[in-house]
Amino acid sequence: MRKTLKDYESQRRRFAARFERYGRRPPVQDEPNASLVTLLFSQVRDKETNGFVSHHLWLVEDENLKAVYPLKPGDQVEFEALVKRYRKGYWGEKPYVFGRPPDYDYGLAHPTEISVTR
Repeated sequence: MRKTLKDYESQRRRFAARFERYGRRPPVQDEPNASLVTLLFSQVRDKETNGFVSHHLWLVEDENLKAVYPLKPGDQVEFEALVKRYRKGYWGEKPYVFGRPPDYDYGLAHPTEISVTR
């Protein structure tokens, strides 16, 4: 669990991270999109405190992230984002399938004011 982010749940904060690569998320039940483009960031830091937030995290591409397309591996990115709690793991009827119980974690969503340094 990203305990540092837990303290900032539901707050917008400024972050700095290193872009690693693009990916795709498979369709999720009750989502109209067939699949979503995702972006992997590493070495995520809180700009206000310069504290380490996470080794890596994924963001779903939205209009704001499309505006800085294409990012290249190694690009340094600064952005504001909302800290949100989300469900992770398998939440189906067969918990023995994946061997780890479902849980909650904290991530970032709705990035704005994005700047890129190449």
